Amino acid sequence: MGKRPILVTIISALLLLNGILTIVNTLRFDANPTFLGLGAFAVILSLGLWQLWSWAWWGTILLQLVALGFAFYDWFTGGPIDYLAIFIGVGVILYMLQAGTRAAFSLVGEPAEARE
Repeated sequence: MGKRPILVTIISALLLLNGILTIVNTLRFDANPTFLGLGAFAVILSLGLWQLWSWAWWGTILLQLVALGFAFYDWFTGGPIDYLAIFIGVGVILYMLQAGTRAAFSLVGEPAEARE
């Protein structure tokens, strides 16, 4: 496990906050249970990012793609456009795809056998 980049630490903390707020708001306002699962997923991912576990890297990419899907769905169906969610989602994905970030999660530089 490498040294955790500062932006990974920030993304981890923001995912934790977002996950907790999503869970609380879903329970408080009796929202779609799908959001409860996404909130729990965000909390689990934040812990994985903190530990630099490779599955958390993949999960963060997946969660950001889902968030972008919701944002673009709203955009194309005439709902309110969440430009901030789009900006953050694209930014996180682009950052997570950087070689240095992938290296911190041991996703580059090792033989495939060593990662299994």
